Amino acid sequence: MVFIFLFLFQLFRVRPWRKLLYIKQPYPDNYTDPSFLSQLKRNSTVQKYSYWKLVKDFSLISLHLSTLAIVHIVFFGIYNFNWDPILPSSLGSILSIICYTIFKIYDDNSSTKGLNAFKSSILIMFSILTLSPVLKSLSESTSSDSIWSLSIWLLICNLLFTDYHFDINEKFKPVFSMNILIANVIVLASRLESTGSVFCFILFAFEIYGMFPFFDIWVRKNFSLVHWCLLLIIGIMVDFFIWKMSGAKMLIVWISLHFFVVLISPLYFLELQKYKNELQGPWDPAKPII
Repeated sequence: MVFIFLFLFQLFRVRPWRKLLYIKQPYPDNYTDPSFLSQLKRNSTVQKYSYWKLVKDFSLISLHLSTLAIVHIVFFGIYNFNWDPILPSSLGSILSIICYTIFKIYDDNSSTKGLNAFKSSILIMFSILTLSPVLKSLSESTSSDSIWSLSIWLLICNLLFTDYHFDINEKFKPVFSMNILIANVIVLASRLESTGSVFCFILFAFEIYGMFPFFDIWVRKNFSLVHWCLLLIIGIMVDFFIWKMSGAKMLIVWISLHFFVVLISPLYFLELQKYKNELQGPWDPAKPII
């Protein structure tokens, strides 16, 4: 009798729901079992940030703004204040040689890299020298207002598409943002009066835009204190020239911009973290670990 009762109980009892599509179960199609969300995970892969770590990361944006400002300060110095274009290009070349020497001393594989860098530098220098007369006459039929407007839009595009991550452990290849900067430099150089000024300005811009970011990445990897010293020196130098060329009001705006980027933006970024709502569960596709 007991066995008959157990058999009937197993036959007529409602079996628990299982998350299996290929098995016919006595439940409607829109049935949701209470155990369906039992393995739900919320924000399990969201990275936790600290304020000072974000300040360190956002300072790279400030450094990028300063490098942009250096090139434009040199341009307006040559264009409006009759600066000698040989001086900044010579200073940039000397600093590039010093940075390359430091890199060669501390890098074990610098012999092959040094030869390739030297060949590339000579090729770029002669290319700029050859194209300088063409670049000088590039925008003769264009008004200056159009040139300034185009330059501003190119700067905005660079600020939007620059890889501010500047990863130390991965290869840094800012191809798109670098092309935008090169276009901006060519547009500005076309407004200079002499071929020598065009050559010196473009050479200086290539040294700042093309070589300094890679050197700074290497410095951050090996000598983090030197990176902060460079950031401070470049910032003070840019502030001084902005004050001399544009006055105290523009300097206050410039310093306020850096203050907002470095100190206020991390707070806003941390505030936005509470709105993250990443859900993960057993229904997500498996990710193989290689």
